[in-house]
Amino acid sequence: MKYRALIIFIILCIWPVANLWAFYEMEGDRFALSARGAVDFSTGFNDYPRPRLLHPSTSEGFESMTARLLMDALVNENMRFEANAYQEIHSLADTIGSAFTYEPYRTKRLRRKVIDDDKVKSTLSLDQISMKIYSKPVDITIGRQPISLANNFIFTPNDLFYPFASTAVDREFRPGVDAFRLDIMTGMLSRITIIGVLGYERDGCITWDRSAGIFRESINWQGFDWSVLGGKVDGRHLTGLAFSGEAMGQGVRMEGNMSFPTEQGEDRYLQLSLGIDHRWKNSLHLMVEYYYHGNGKTDPMCYPGQIMQETYLADPFLGKYYLGVTLKGDATALITLQGTALINLKDPSYYLSPAIVYSAGDEVEFIAGMGIPAGRKPGILYTAPMLPDIRSEYGSYPVTIYLQGRFYF
Repeated sequence: MKYRALIIFIILCIWPVANLWAFYEMEGDRFALSARGAVDFSTGFNDYPRPRLLHPSTSEGFESMTARLLMDALVNENMRFEANAYQEIHSLADTIGSAFTYEPYRTKRLRRKVIDDDKVKSTLSLDQISMKIYSKPVDITIGRQPISLANNFIFTPNDLFYPFASTAVDREFRPGVDAFRLDIMTGMLSRITIIGVLGYERDGCITWDRSAGIFRESINWQGFDWSVLGGKVDGRHLTGLAFSGEAMGQGVRMEGNMSFPTEQGEDRYLQLSLGIDHRWKNSLHLMVEYYYHGNGKTDPMCYPGQIMQETYLADPFLGKYYLGVTLKGDATALITLQGTALINLKDPSYYLSPAIVYSAGDEVEFIAGMGIPAGRKPGILYTAPMLPDIRSEYGSYPVTIYLQGRFYF
């Protein structure tokens, strides 16, 4: 397992470039079916800062490999079935928060552990199994499905269900949630969306407290796309607003929400992301966003409490004030360069994540990247020697180097 992903990565790098198609396709008068496979793999290592109270290891490698079966069936041009089944095998890395999971919107009955030991785990599961019915002006989707509500590029507080990380380069597969979705077209550029998502306790039982219900209305007005949303998710009620458009040749966008926690004693808070972006004709794309993370902390002494919350992996920000910058562009027809910088403005600390994307073919892609943190390194509390002293957010992160690849067949 230790070098398997790296060996496969090297083999695929020298594999002849070719267009790969679905391994099975069938089309009739009223029915069409396609089946494709995808193999993802990654390998890399983390170099952790001291003290060992925060990270038990000085450095640690991580590897993962995922085999997917992707199926798409169209019936009578008004009904579509989609499935995304996968088996993943991965070694565990000692990243901050890795011991805490946040998965309230997916039943455990569609997941099976194949290997479960201290350092290696293998899971057989479904990211999607859904049915969509098209009946203008209404679309209905039932089953496990990916749901994206993002409007911005880097900070996406309105993206409520398994959002991508702000520094993520690979955004091909989003985990699905067990949901019912109703989309009603109310005009050429307007729609109403109603989403209901089942929520589960740790024992697998469905509960209203963890379930979600979202109402969203989208319109185009004055050349801008506007949307309002409201409802509840796990642990809070919320109401939100988003817009995006172009002004003076620049892209302008905003998304945010006011949340009202359901637990007594917790205060309401605002999450707001404002951004501008500019695209040049040579493919260069610059994105700059400011993020107010109202449920974060301004004192690093309070960070451990944030990390211990089970929602940390879904909302991995500890502070209140952030700036994000992403710059990407094509170096050649096959190579894209990308870099993202996340800055905690209060610590201060920052995290750089440069990456190179190599498209070896229409269905083959490789990514090489790094994670470079900077900030005050953690220490040990003299008043409580068994507790770490987190002095800045990104100063507590490891240095990361990774290789990723994917090919379809």
